[in-house]
Amino acid sequence: MIQVSKRKSRQGGNELPEAVAVEQDDLLSDGSQVGGLSPGSSGELVTPDGTKWRARQRNADLRIVKRLIAKPGVPFVVGAAGGFHRSVIAPEDRARVWAELRPSFEGPGVKKPPAEWVTYTATWFVNDAGDELIYLEEHC
Repeated sequence: MIQVSKRKSRQGGNELPEAVAVEQDDLLSDGSQVGGLSPGSSGELVTPDGTKWRARQRNADLRIVKRLIAKPGVPFVVGAAGGFHRSVIAPEDRARVWAELRPSFEGPGVKKPPAEWVTYTATWFVNDAGDELIYLEEHC
């Protein structure tokens, strides 16, 4: 079931609507932590269905991010609070959430640095079956 929550911007301004399938903390499915590191730092991510993902490319280029978000079958995950609170974005909300986060994206391919103090970087993940996942992690 898809839930819609609102998350206040750290700047105290607008609320960012965020469609969430599942909220996930920093624990792996077996209950262990990935060395206390976020998925962007550790290079490992486990989705709520138990699929283990490994980083294919950290600090992914803007073109890669846009391509993967546009592919409906590729999971899109946003990590708030430095990546420790993750939300799987619902397919129907991908374009809207990306449009809201895009001005804060910081990575290769960005011509103008974000004006926001909260920024997002991307990690491109793959699993053993070769499936892809795009992960945006909040930094402040």
